[in-house]
Amino acid sequence: MKKIKYYVFLLVIAFIFNSCNYAENAQSIPMDSISKYYDYFENNYYISLLMNNQNEGEDFSEEQMIAFAISHYSSTNEDYDMQNGVPINSIDDIVRQYFNKEVSNYENNLTVLLDNGNVASRGFSPYPYSYILKEITKNKDGSKTAIFYAVDKTIMENMTEKEYKEKLFAGDFRDFGTVELVEFQFVEKIDVDGDYYLQFLSSQMLGQETGQRDVFHIV
Repeated sequence: MKKIKYYVFLLVIAFIFNSCNYAENAQSIPMDSISKYYDYFENNYYISLLMNNQNEGEDFSEEQMIAFAISHYSSTNEDYDMQNGVPINSIDDIVRQYFNKEVSNYENNLTVLLDNGNVASRGFSPYPYSYILKEITKNKDGSKTAIFYAVDKTIMENMTEKEYKEKLFAGDFRDFGTVELVEFQFVEKIDVDGDYYLQFLSSQMLGQETGQRDVFHIV
């Protein structure tokens, strides 16, 4: 009987230890984490192309990944020409880096394969969101699962940038209408040039919220 109690005690201790190590409670997210993800998503606005998935752990479609790759290429290459498209090898490199996947069909509802062998946009445009971290969990495999408030950035037209960020970081969404909740699972990585980036594993839309929320406690 004593052995059983001791075994149960060890299980409880192990559970508490894992909870402390693998979960960052939403009530103790430091401001630098909120700012880090806010800035990253602002600089990579086309992440909104990954926000269509409705099911937990749903894989990204080739359509999403190729559209993401074209948007990434166009934002990081000054010589990008929409009419000439993006070389397939560049599409492949971006998809491998940001999704660790391969694509096979470059023509879909969002993109088209040109006669010159490049891939071009059919005219899609990523929707402008700002992302505020709500909660984040570190998974045992080293990846992270994070839930964000996705706020319609077009509302910013009615206020200064300073006012906009102050409201967002305070969790005051009363002026922003309906706010989307989106979950991303990703791995944080550093590329060969020493630049930080996220490799995305999955996403899921979690619903909507409005008004003011106690979204985090800044420490």
